[in-house]
Amino acid sequence: MTTINLGDDINATIVAAVNARITAETFAALSNDETLGKFVQAALYQPVEVERYSSKKVAWIEQVLKNAIQAATKAAIAQWVNDNQGPIKSRVEAALTENMSGIAAAMVDSMTKSTESGYSTKVSLAFEKRTFD
Repeated sequence: MTTINLGDDINATIVAAVNARITAETFAALSNDETLGKFVQAALYQPVEVERYSSKKVAWIEQVLKNAIQAATKAAIAQWVNDNQGPIKSRVEAALTENMSGIAAAMVDSMTKSTESGYSTKVSLAFEKRTFD
């Protein structure tokens, strides 16, 4: 005589049905505009660390926006520099040409001072800040 154990099959069927109902109800609750809005707000304003070893925290959305704005700004600056290489190069060349005697004097002075120590030679240049019209 063969014994059929319906208990395991019935239990599995009941568990599957209950899980399906829970899943459906959960999705229905989450689809509600008010509930979804609360979850979105919670996600957007979840505190996140600003720096790796810092205890300072800001809202996630603030950190994401800051990073996106910084990335966009960096890209815009890089594009501007790339688009304006000619004028930038011309101004640098003009400044170098105009200040050649000052550059040479600064290099010689720096070399003279560094060789007096006998340990190392280090050259450092400093320029006056100028504005261009």
